[in-house]
Amino acid sequence: SPRKVGDGWDCNRGYAKDASSTKCEPVQVPENGQLNVFGNAWECKRGFAKSGSGTECVEVLLPQNAVLDYTGHNWVCARGFKKDSSGKACAQVY
Repeated sequence: SPRKVGDGWDCNRGYAKDASSTKCEPVQVPENGQLNVFGNAWECKRGFAKSGSGTECVEVLLPQNAVLDYTGHNWVCARGFKKDSSGKACAQVY
């Protein structure tokens, strides 16, 4: 569809320009993903994060005494705890 501001065109929600920017292709949203706010790409739902390959959404596994961070795609230690030296667990602060 034509742009509301400036020249050119944008794809409709749920579609994105192909690599050559000549046509619109459907955004392939993986399980536990959703369209981003612009509707031209996908992001993981809260509690999920992109896999190492960036092609799927995997559950964020919370260690004991951890909570999801503000993004919803990672974790931080709960109040009164901090990451231990491994960075994979939360240890109580004394």
